[in-house]
Amino acid sequence: MAARGFSAYRGQHLGAALEYAKGRIDLLRPVIVGFNANGAPTAYEFPIWQAAAAVFFKLFGLWFGWANLTSLLFMLAGGWPLFQIARLYLGVRGAWWTLVFFIAQPLVFFEAGRGGNNGCCCTFAVWFVFFGERLVRTGQIGWTIPAALFGALSAVTNASFFFCAGLAVFFMLVVQHAKSPRRWILLAAVGLFAAGVFAAWTHYTSQLAAQAEFSFVDLRLSGKTEGTSMVSLYFGDLRYRLNPAMWVKGAWHFFNGEFGSYVLLALPIIGFFGLRRGLAHFWIAAAAATTLVFTNLVLQHYKYYLMFSPALALLCAAAMEPLEEHLFSGTWEKWRTCAIFGTGVLLGLAVLQGFMGMKVVLETDPYPEHIAQLIRQYTSPNDKLLIEGGGLGGDELFLSDRRGLSIWSTQFLEQPQNLKRIQSLGFTRLVMISESPLLTAVQQSNPGGANISRRSYHPFLTPVAQGWKTLVENDDLLIRVIPPG
Repeated sequence: MAARGFSAYRGQHLGAALEYAKGRIDLLRPVIVGFNANGAPTAYEFPIWQAAAAVFFKLFGLWFGWANLTSLLFMLAGGWPLFQIARLYLGVRGAWWTLVFFIAQPLVFFEAGRGGNNGCCCTFAVWFVFFGERLVRTGQIGWTIPAALFGALSAVTNASFFFCAGLAVFFMLVVQHAKSPRRWILLAAVGLFAAGVFAAWTHYTSQLAAQAEFSFVDLRLSGKTEGTSMVSLYFGDLRYRLNPAMWVKGAWHFFNGEFGSYVLLALPIIGFFGLRRGLAHFWIAAAAATTLVFTNLVLQHYKYYLMFSPALALLCAAAMEPLEEHLFSGTWEKWRTCAIFGTGVLLGLAVLQGFMGMKVVLETDPYPEHIAQLIRQYTSPNDKLLIEGGGLGGDELFLSDRRGLSIWSTQFLEQPQNLKRIQSLGFTRLVMISESPLLTAVQQSNPGGANISRRSYHPFLTPVAQGWKTLVENDDLLIRVIPPG
């Protein structure tokens, strides 16, 4: 896709990598494009992926495909520990099947090539489980340091992935080695170290957030965005958890992302009941428990289902290995190669089916680049933009090579002191963007979505900006001049 001009990416991660590439790579001061008005650093997760992608950009140029390659390398780095875990519990043949079923999950396949840190977070969690499992199984102190290191990396890149991985290892300790004080002490030391690093990082990110003006999203746990608290955005509430529609939608995301074809659902079920109780069961239970804690995050975003992916791959392999031996032994041995090839074809088709369910077609949408071209045409490099509808990561800003601030609407400018401050910070243009027609069509194709209308920028334009000079106005885009203060 990148070679043909369509690069799948997450805007907040790619934009930060591009900012690094243009200047100095400072892991403590990443910048999410358009996230605040004064350019203050925004440290949401520890920006390891962003820094790695920026190295490729510095060396080879600002082609977005280098971001995709960075993600692929991070995901591949998680293959070895997953293989070793699988070999321990399933043997060599089962380990290879584990990798096959891991890669063949539509969500894993997609995120492995998507420019963003999701695959990086998954890999750190797998490494954490790899070392944590060895620590609990052997009780050897030598596994403590690497387990603590990758636990800390997992915690500061994605707290929910860390929670899931740590819980899986904890369940293993409780069920299999509860009477070993040594193991309890070692795992507690790992957890305390990782939690301490996470607490220090969270404190630091909160200090940075306090420096920002007009933040698009207040990422602090105590913060609110458009009247919604971050606690609610992270965890949801009881009403949300008791809403069946949310769980049905989440299940739809889960099955599309993890299996693609519902036929494959039989494999992890067979593996779950056929495999002797071990790490895969603990991992699945941990992922389910994490979903109950971070309910809103998991149910609303595909990427969090990556927590389930390694364990599901283990269970699928546990079911597939004996099935392979049973069906293709003796007189049927000569058909083994054909059967494996056929399995590969079926898994490939399942990936495509999953892609359709995940609406991956949106990654090929030409609309953002079309809008970026219009922004470049009607603004100058010296302009600073207020941009509504430009994406969480300032996608339209870095696509058009402009500076600016992402906003929800012009409502905040109704307060004179806010407008005056925006003018004093040098903002000169208001840009408002309607929803992509392709996105609207995709939403309308969902069950019950036929009556969904395209989101227009008009409801987000308030009286304060009605009389400003218009440079371009159509159904897709509005650009107006912000009067000088």
